[in-house]
Amino acid sequence: MTDQLQEDVESDDHFRDLIAEVAQGSDVAVWEVIRSYEPHIRRVVRRRLNGQLRSKFDTMDFVQMVWKSFFYDPLRLCSFNNPRHFVAFLVKMALHKVDSEHRRRLDTRKYDVQREQPWSDEHGPVAHDSPSQIAMAQEHWDQLLRRLPPHHREVVRLRLEGLTHHQIAERLRLHERTTRQILKDLLLAVSIA
Repeated sequence: MTDQLQEDVESDDHFRDLIAEVAQGSDVAVWEVIRSYEPHIRRVVRRRLNGQLRSKFDTMDFVQMVWKSFFYDPLRLCSFNNPRHFVAFLVKMALHKVDSEHRRRLDTRKYDVQREQPWSDEHGPVAHDSPSQIAMAQEHWDQLLRRLPPHHREVVRLRLEGLTHHQIAERLRLHERTTRQILKDLLLAVSIA
């Protein structure tokens, strides 16, 4: 026998012995299988994983999915006679898992990552504001409003309700420039404080 053929036979024998131990429930053999063949799965997943899915999944997520599926059916273990067939099977399983998730996340509307939008400041308090900072700002705002004359507070309330300067002026029977000046003065007081 040639040296390469001899190595392949020894490798195949070692592989069959290892798989037999896994089938008998040896934890040590399971960990050896994982340690020996996991790099093949990782390499395939890294190459195949779409950039848009990388924010949702890590390579190891798919590696764990492959191992879970593989070890779920103990009878499948005995069907492999050599490591090349085993690696080919794991690679095919990994590709299937990545492609399935790709279809689910990019080709269906329910989980479509392309439809996701980042949470922006328009949707609520800025992420770095603590609850105490928000409470202090609300307290400061309330103090400013209490110092205002009643008709100024009414201008602010109507503006916060979304009325235009013109609508506020008509409702309160003020000049439009007066409503603008009241709000401008309040903004100046807020910025100084």
